Amino acid sequence: MAVQVLFELRDPDQLGVLVNSREGMGSGAPLSHDVLEQVLDLLMRLLPGAALAYRSDRDGPIRQRNGQWNQT
Repeated sequence: MAVQVLFELRDPDQLGVLVNSREGMGSGAPLSHDVLEQVLDLLMRLLPGAALAYRSDRDGPIRQRNGQWNQT
């Protein structure tokens, strides 16, 4: 299954990330969720001082993993 990851530089200090797939949300979309976690982990390694915030536009907030990320 294809999972798209799109990055949008909104301002010099703000990056938008979109993870998109056709995976069903009924099972929690584990593949898409795993891709999102990998992207967020990579961004945290590349930008250790960055404040990350995330949300799911479709089905409400995604559960935080170990409280490392902020949810908006």
